[in-house]
Amino acid sequence: MDRRTKNPVNGIEGFWSFAKHILSNYRGVSKYHFPMYLKEMEYRFNHRKENLVELFLRCFFGYVSP
Repeated sequence: MDRRTKNPVNGIEGFWSFAKHILSNYRGVSKYHFPMYLKEMEYRFNHRKENLVELFLRCFFGYVSP
């Protein structure tokens, strides 16, 4: 627990663990592209319990087959 903000620290630790695990597959990311990779990790982390294939189909094709 952070004394100043009274917020738990486990959330950010979980995110960094998740991000490092995914980013390790890239074997290094340039400083220029790092913010975009980080935004991708943020999106994946926030939607990790959803079916992203279904979301992708809905976004690009406007439907999802039953």
